[in-house]
Amino acid sequence: MNRSAVRTSGFTLLEILIVMAIIGILAAIGYSSYLKTTRSNQVAEGARIFAGDLIALRDAAQKTSVDTRITWTAAPDQAIGNYTMTRSGTATARTPANTVVITCVAATGGACSARTITYAAPYAETSAGAVFKISSAYDSSVRPLFVKVGNVTGKVMFSDQQD
Repeated sequence: MNRSAVRTSGFTLLEILIVMAIIGILAAIGYSSYLKTTRSNQVAEGARIFAGDLIALRDAAQKTSVDTRITWTAAPDQAIGNYTMTRSGTATARTPANTVVITCVAATGGACSARTITYAAPYAETSAGAVFKISSAYDSSVRPLFVKVGNVTGKVMFSDQQD
């Protein structure tokens, strides 16, 4: 049998290493994209939860004709570690998820300095509006979301811009 006529099939070690390197590069790119999407979703979920709490307080003031309020201890532009919702004299402490940072933006004035928003029954009016910035605790490149409480009306709104 002639050795030159026999051809073995398969891949060389170099070819396998090149393919593995390409797969590794694609996985790294895909993982960073996945991570950014996950962090962005965490920010959106944190904003929805916080806005939902504000909406629940506003609705309770309208439905029960009893003042409701949300209070926090953090100074303006500082991270809010926890906040307290008070409905019908019952206080409920809430802590944001550790994946997000909530701050009351000082430029809005009143409510950030007072560290409280009160919904006055029966129309759920507020004496001062506020803008809360919800951002990622782990990735500053993730775009923050803003939860806004309207001055006087107390209406809660979402936005991707502070103004």
